[in-house]
Amino acid sequence: MNFCAFILWGITEGFFAEAFTCSAVNLLRILLLIKMAPYLSLIPDHICVLIVKRKAVHIEVLVITIGTFSVHLWEYLTDRSPNAWAKLGIGLGYGFSMLLCIVALLSFRTTGVYSFEMLAVGIPVQILSLAQITSAITIEYFAAIAVTTLAILALSFLKPCCMLGRKYAYGCLLGIVFLLQIAAVFRHFHMVHHKNKESPAVMSVTAYLYTLTATSSFQHRTNLPAIPHSIVYLFGATGLIVVNSVIVAVELIQKAKKGQRTIRDLQIILLPIESLFIIGWVTLQMYALCMEIKIKIRKREMNKNKIAHTDKKEDNIPRSPLGSQVSHELHEMEPLSPSDCRGATLLEVSESDTH
Repeated sequence: MNFCAFILWGITEGFFAEAFTCSAVNLLRILLLIKMAPYLSLIPDHICVLIVKRKAVHIEVLVITIGTFSVHLWEYLTDRSPNAWAKLGIGLGYGFSMLLCIVALLSFRTTGVYSFEMLAVGIPVQILSLAQITSAITIEYFAAIAVTTLAILALSFLKPCCMLGRKYAYGCLLGIVFLLQIAAVFRHFHMVHHKNKESPAVMSVTAYLYTLTATSSFQHRTNLPAIPHSIVYLFGATGLIVVNSVIVAVELIQKAKKGQRTIRDLQIILLPIESLFIIGWVTLQMYALCMEIKIKIRKREMNKNKIAHTDKKEDNIPRSPLGSQVSHELHEMEPLSPSDCRGATLLEVSESDTH
């Protein structure tokens, strides 16, 4: 119902970017809820279930990216008359970012391990293209975003080597660079918000896309704490639907009374709440990952302590003198060689002859 409400809202009022983003988020939340369901492990591993487990986040990123930024691109091409070089630069930026999102979606085995890096590179490329459309870009922030993006690309090339022995070090370094990229992007939004009236809405969409990108870096784990898992799932299944319905209803009532909108863009309210839902899921995944690492470390320490205790036991075993004496007597009772037996026989014969 919320999906239909936002579509009708966009058609009647002409807010296409807002209507597309809000309706797509409400519709694609179904895939995220299936992925986050506590009973998902009970469902047989069908091909559709595997796709939802692995690619639900990538599907949502691709749909929101294509739809939202395509609206801005269409308005730019129809309302203005850009020259050929501007069209070429913006088109290459959008095309490259879309290509990265599509490859991240279609990759499963070989390139599937690079899906997070692809999404993390695609988002700032779109931001820079959008900044070129609105003519709101400065050299220093362009350089900051470009440096962090190139750093993620460089780390992705080093990933096969790092996965062999320094897996956690690579993850920490990639996370630091990713946070620096987010800081550079939002610092850019903060400096240019007065030049673009749609900057708050674009900032909300970007924050939501970055939250989904962070979610794509985690595997689907089932060893989550039961009560927090159920709370997050119920918040997404019921709480978000109620909140979206109330927000749309209040906005329609206020507009009918005052004749103008109370909120400039509904994305500013809806997408942060959706991001809170995704952050709750990421927090559970991080908790499960930390518990796995803790259990592995504990098992390793227990094995080391067991081996050390066994070695210490063997070193402390007393050696009795009776055992050494028995071994000495056994050594004296060793069988003689054939030559020694022949010599002993001749000696006995000679002694008998003399007698």
